[in-house]
Amino acid sequence: MGGRCRVCRVLRACVQGDALRLKPWQEPPCVVSEDGLERDHAAQKLVRRMPVVGVSRYDPDPLAALAKGGEA
Repeated sequence: MGGRCRVCRVLRACVQGDALRLKPWQEPPCVVSEDGLERDHAAQKLVRRMPVVGVSRYDPDPLAALAKGGEA
């Protein structure tokens, strides 16, 4: 995998972390699996809600996207 892909993954996680105001120990939705054994259960709950309203786990601002999706 090229360096560009790694940079994109890090940036995606940083953007989501900023939008969600995550603490250093919390994980953004883009790195959490729906049914894995993650430490961050709040992130897992968020990841499970996202596809229900058509929101990608890679959306830069997941909460805003969920709010929009919930209105439609």
